[in-house]
Amino acid sequence: MGYNPVEPEDAVIGSILLDSSVLDNLTLTVEDFHKTSSRQYFQAMQEMRQQGTPIDSLTLSRKFPGRESEIFNLTSAVPTSAAADFYADQVSEDSTKRKIVELAQELLQQATSSEPDVLISTIKKAVENLTVGTGDVVELTTIFDEVLEELAAPSKMIKTPYSKLNNLVGGYRSGAVYIVAARPGVGKTMFALQNAFDLAKQGGVMFFSMEMSKGELVKRLISAEAKVLAETISHGELNNKEWESVAKSRSSFNRDLIIDDRPNASINRVRSAYRKASRSKQINAIVIDYLGLMQDTKGGRNRYEKVTNISNDLKQLARELNIPIIALHQLNREVESRTDPRPTLADLRDSGAIEQDADVVMLLHRPTVQDGKMGNELMLWVAKNRHGKQGGVKFFVNERYVRISEQEV
Repeated sequence: MGYNPVEPEDAVIGSILLDSSVLDNLTLTVEDFHKTSSRQYFQAMQEMRQQGTPIDSLTLSRKFPGRESEIFNLTSAVPTSAAADFYADQVSEDSTKRKIVELAQELLQQATSSEPDVLISTIKKAVENLTVGTGDVVELTTIFDEVLEELAAPSKMIKTPYSKLNNLVGGYRSGAVYIVAARPGVGKTMFALQNAFDLAKQGGVMFFSMEMSKGELVKRLISAEAKVLAETISHGELNNKEWESVAKSRSSFNRDLIIDDRPNASINRVRSAYRKASRSKQINAIVIDYLGLMQDTKGGRNRYEKVTNISNDLKQLARELNIPIIALHQLNREVESRTDPRPTLADLRDSGAIEQDADVVMLLHRPTVQDGKMGNELMLWVAKNRHGKQGGVKFFVNERYVRISEQEV
């Protein structure tokens, strides 16, 4: 008779039946198993372990009437449970290979109808989810030493233009997503543009604008830097003195700020633009105005699903590029109809997974003074801060020069 090699999946199940403590050291999931029976047995044994039920051929057979012979044969698949980790690695490797085959088939189907950036995004997401082997358990002392090295290295935090805001959030952290949310007209773009312009003194910054043209944005910056009325610049009616002020401000614009004003930008387009720009200079941050106008990679989804997908992709992109991403978000009109119109985190709940994905959520509010008009006071509330404390910062909005300055609280 010929020799029939034992399948790794059977060997893993057999090892657990011989010694149930093996289950505690495995990092396999049900999805790693290919055979339906193996998935069922592994799932059942995980539940039995959680419930404190003994695991052996007899107790497992009671859960699967008619399969007694098959289950008892699994115990003879391996002589001992000592090699359980080896068999588990084989199961994990086989699972990874199947995922690679599935990815290849998916790419073949999409190749003729999808843009290259979409295909690249599909590959990157799949690679992040691929694992080979069951993984190593890292000792605490090793992690401690790695953290010490990180702390000893120069800080990668990019300071915001505002000292009090830095006291709260520390600055913009690499790989983190910062959401700036408010109702229209409050000053989201003004705040974001001023941030981007200031950050560009420290290195490359990309500003993606889907609502205003690059010309309009630069006019705002000229007004703020040259202290020439925004209305005067908009109308193109500058006198000689104002032209001199603009000319003197020219040196302030020698910064690495890249503005992309193409409408309906997608995550893939942002990634592609970043790659192109980063060939010639280092990009330290990305600012997006605003999240709700971004294009979904898949059509036909409702607003909640669309924003959730974009929010998830933003977080993945920030981690992939290892730079901070600052994204603006427009709150719904229900905020204005409340007795207290100040926005809260609850106002993000109908906007997909933004609150969950964001590392920091900053809510902007400008109280009305009279006739429903907004005053010059702007309140920023750090409502969520994954790496620090919550708190508020008060700003003064100068509409004439399109500029925001920090005030004492």
